[in-house]
Amino acid sequence: MVPRGPVPGRAGVLQLPGAHGRGAAARHAGARHQRLHLDHVSAVGSAGVGRRTRRRGRQHVNMDKRAVLKALESGEISLEQARAALERILTAERRGAATDERPAPAASERAPAGTDIAIIGMSGRFPGAEDVAALWSCLASGRTSVSRAPTDRGWDIRDYFDPKPQTPGKTYVDKGAFLEGIDRFDPLFFGISPREAALMDPAARLFLQESWRAIEDAGYAPGRISGQSWGVFAAVKGDYEAYIQRENETYFVGTESFSAARLSYLLNLVGPAVSVDTACSSSLMAIALACDSLVLGNCDVAVAGGASVYSTPTTLISSSQSLLFSPDARCYAFDDRANGTVLGEAVAAIVLKPLRDAERDKDAILGVIKGWGTNQDGKTNGITAPSMRSQARLQSSVYRRFGIDPERITLLEAHGTGTKLGDPIEVQALTESFREFTGKTSFCALGTAKPNIGHTFFASGVAGVIKVLLCMQHGRIPPSINFASVNEHIALAESPFYVNTELASWNPGGGTPRCAAVSAFGLAGTNAHVVIEEYRRPPARGGRAAEEAMVFPLSARDPERLHEYAERLVRFLARDDSDGGLREVASTLQRGRVALDERLAVVARSRRELVQALEAFLAGDKDAAGVIRGRAARGGANAPALAGDLTGVARAWTQGAEVDWQQLWRGDPPGTAHLPTYPFARESCWFPVRGFGARPRTGDASAATAAEAVELQALEVSSAKQWLCFTEQWGAQRSERSPIDWMELRRRLGEPRVLVIGGDEAVHAAIRDPLARAFSDASLPAPTVERLTPSAPEELDGWLRRREAPHAVFLFLTDREPQDRLRAVLGCCRALSLHCYEHPIDVFVCLEDGGERLEVHGEALSGLLRSASLESANHRYHWVQHAAGGPAVRGGELAAEWLSACSRPEAARPAPLVRYREGLRLATTYREAQSIPVTPTERRFRPDGTYLVVGGLGEVGRRLCIEIGRKYRPTLVLVSRRAHDPEVERTLEELRATGARALWFSADITDRDSMSRAFADIKRAVPRIDGVLHLARAVDDGLIVSKTPEAFARTIAAKVAGTELVDLVTKDEPLDFFVMFSSMASFGLRGSSDYAYACAFQNAFARLRNRMRDRGERSGDALALCWGQWDADKYVSAERRNELKASGLDLIDAPSALRVIEACMNSADGVLGFTAVTDKDKARGMLAGRAAPRRDAPSQNAVALDPRLPGLRKALETLSYEQLLDLHSAAVAAQQTRSGR
Repeated sequence: MVPRGPVPGRAGVLQLPGAHGRGAAARHAGARHQRLHLDHVSAVGSAGVGRRTRRRGRQHVNMDKRAVLKALESGEISLEQARAALERILTAERRGAATDERPAPAASERAPAGTDIAIIGMSGRFPGAEDVAALWSCLASGRTSVSRAPTDRGWDIRDYFDPKPQTPGKTYVDKGAFLEGIDRFDPLFFGISPREAALMDPAARLFLQESWRAIEDAGYAPGRISGQSWGVFAAVKGDYEAYIQRENETYFVGTESFSAARLSYLLNLVGPAVSVDTACSSSLMAIALACDSLVLGNCDVAVAGGASVYSTPTTLISSSQSLLFSPDARCYAFDDRANGTVLGEAVAAIVLKPLRDAERDKDAILGVIKGWGTNQDGKTNGITAPSMRSQARLQSSVYRRFGIDPERITLLEAHGTGTKLGDPIEVQALTESFREFTGKTSFCALGTAKPNIGHTFFASGVAGVIKVLLCMQHGRIPPSINFASVNEHIALAESPFYVNTELASWNPGGGTPRCAAVSAFGLAGTNAHVVIEEYRRPPARGGRAAEEAMVFPLSARDPERLHEYAERLVRFLARDDSDGGLREVASTLQRGRVALDERLAVVARSRRELVQALEAFLAGDKDAAGVIRGRAARGGANAPALAGDLTGVARAWTQGAEVDWQQLWRGDPPGTAHLPTYPFARESCWFPVRGFGARPRTGDASAATAAEAVELQALEVSSAKQWLCFTEQWGAQRSERSPIDWMELRRRLGEPRVLVIGGDEAVHAAIRDPLARAFSDASLPAPTVERLTPSAPEELDGWLRRREAPHAVFLFLTDREPQDRLRAVLGCCRALSLHCYEHPIDVFVCLEDGGERLEVHGEALSGLLRSASLESANHRYHWVQHAAGGPAVRGGELAAEWLSACSRPEAARPAPLVRYREGLRLATTYREAQSIPVTPTERRFRPDGTYLVVGGLGEVGRRLCIEIGRKYRPTLVLVSRRAHDPEVERTLEELRATGARALWFSADITDRDSMSRAFADIKRAVPRIDGVLHLARAVDDGLIVSKTPEAFARTIAAKVAGTELVDLVTKDEPLDFFVMFSSMASFGLRGSSDYAYACAFQNAFARLRNRMRDRGERSGDALALCWGQWDADKYVSAERRNELKASGLDLIDAPSALRVIEACMNSADGVLGFTAVTDKDKARGMLAGRAAPRRDAPSQNAVALDPRLPGLRKALETLSYEQLLDLHSAAVAAQQTRSGR
């Protein structure tokens, strides 16, 4: 696996002057070739010189000699250097120029006509990219998927890491580009027992799945090609089986020899099955062999690809002994910093077919292979030393044999391993082969995917081909990352090539198709080169009339897979609003997918109808128009001929009937389309082995000190979602007071009115006196500052009835009990909303420090206040926390800041959250994070772990637990206050079906006695708790004015009291984590101030618990994840889903959320906000207008008792406070009844 290159030392590339090439190329020989690069003299240089001199003949050799003498005369080189150069030129001449002449190939050497090979399907998994679409996102954005070696393979890289190179048994790199979840497989889908699957190498298992997906992507049902002449050419490498044999006296046939035959066996394919091993060129060699087989007629269609997956650290260790890897785990391809490659993993396959056959069968063609070739270096300086001569000879022969003009090749996907001398050899060889045909310079982009996804070894060739196909598909060339300055041994400016460093349009010009080449070179000297051209589709012929109904069938092995399949199809269809290609979609789903037991059929006339029907199915509406759901009965009869009755045909198919779909297209079905492929189950298939199967370490803080980071882009790729990630940070901020514009102040406020609620006379004076002095200095009458010390909210209500609305309210909270503070704030917000809705008011809620518990509850008020600001455009609430004994000081400062702000633009109002601590003024800022700092500890789910799940019976919890069960098969202990019923039992059965152990206990998590009793029962059933997931919540939408203290308390109980009690009963458990499902509502949510309060409490509690952990009072990291909207949220209507999409937001699903949880479990920050998006710019704009998206239309309540309504305010003034609340509640209830809520 070592990239082929000379042994490091005094070596370089010798480039001699002279014309490079023939014909037109000779005209470019001028001054730019008349210089001598003599940085070093090596075998690399002499080989290149020898080939050039032999090919050009005596005249060009003499030209080279003259150039050397000229350089000597000018003083550019020394006499010793000139003598050495001349000696090498003459030695090369003596070896015989005639033996290496390259005449045009004889007719027998030319490729036969009609050899074009179509690529009709592709699929792959790559580091940080679960499919080819995610790979393009990674490449186009210039991301790297390099990260620390994973800990879910039964070993910890820290046990094998030593930064000192070539330490026996150690690796000097601890990073690479790794696949996620290599243990995940769907064995029953392929008819493989779970035990047999656990004994298979992950590389072989994953190659099966990607081959299936590639076949489906080509529009063929794998089950329907049984017995056909399909060939399989596979290059699969793993290191899993050798270690299993240490524990099992079982005869194993290695992964490499079985990889192709296993796919042929399972699908009953009778063409050639060839397993290929030529090291790094293996998968490109497999593609070349497949093309040969197709041309020779040995098979009709071929699957070709490769896989490299490393289940153990062996490859990292052994390759480190050869100094293969870049010490800083970065592949600097073609760059002067090149210092080695990076280990990478990938699994990928493509489907090939003769072009004439593909066009005949109306296949959806991704690209066309125009030429290919392979060769061997033969006798060189060493079996692992690369041969520039051999590489150049191969490339030239491909161009000559297939009549390819290299001047048309404008993208070269190179082997490009990022070694100091290997890259120059490759570029020199390419330059030589191109120079036989053209003298143009800098017209062909030179790139490689290795800086992005690492060197994927056996899979690197097919990965390069897929990258080229994606570039053709998108019409763009991605940037080459990690490139700053060209390798000193590469004369790039004089070559046909340039390194592209930004995402660029790929337009060759002249209307010619895009054309690219891919190279791969094997460790022992086996090389491969392939040329691929863009396929230009002929104009589409007229299809069937618009608005004619079609049947769209979907099927899966189980309901969960069917649901996920439908979700994937909806996402795919949402990319395009037109009905173009809809016929191909229907035909591919009908004829290009295997019909499994769980079935769904949709009858629709347009893309919009299809999407609406699928969304209705996903929302649980199985009776929606056009939606037909069923389960295939065994031995179902053929569907009756129901002319024109597509619904009848669809219904018969869902019951198991065989349907001749071709007849529905009147014998002339449309072509195929590239559609989402089958969503395999993700069962863990892993066989623990001594030394590699032990439980991963949960972390050793001494092993590393510096926090690393999870890149958001990598998380987006792995979760197949786009995310906006937010962090809230406290930072020092000075109080901004600019000079007051008194004229503007008078214009805006007239005579200012200020209300001080709570606090003593000193506090009142601290606000009143500075304001009076300031106005006096401006020769203006002093503002009115009144003090109110209400004993109940009703007193504030009465005061506001009798007076004009104030411009500012200062509410000082001195109570020591959280519930008393909450009642005071809630009463103030309700009264202001009811009586002062129209008036601009700044409200400062000032809290005095009172210990950690009071501080956490105090921070919870920030969620309420932010929500209150969102419910009234005229009211702006500010949360201020100050030290004990400091209200008078802070009150005066806040009053002065408010006065200054009143004469400034609206954007410069005082900060909404301010904290005074240790002499500093701190304010919150929100930051959109592109990476998530993580600690060196490893907190993970484990197959042997036991996890307490609070709220796991809700739909969000149920789906998440199913995902955790599938992936880890742990013990899940569910706690709910619901009594045991059939629905509870169904949920438990679902979880047990994943392989997890599922237990259920009834308890009210808000009641201390109930929770204590339940936890005692839990500890009798399980020995320990390894982690906590708190998902419980309650939601009661409505504006603040409608919320009574009692109702508010009921809503917040699950997240406030529940969180405290769950923490209390688990405080002595050896937890790895304590994860709480908070919400973006904590940053403010219109219509859900109580829910916002509860979520803000959990955010503050996460930080408190981590401080307790640091003091040794708790174990495990606390994390509050502030989610956006979930797809399983029962509060989300179809209308609201559409609003979210229009705003650029997306719904969160359980598989994607689990990826986020896994990535953030070691977060250095205890609070992170995540919202899924479809359009980041749109979503940013939407979120900038309000701190968080509102829940399901609480605005329906807003008009129930709006004081702004004409004539209403005067009538309301005659009612008491309690009468107002009763009236408002009645109005809300009436409105909800009318709207059917």
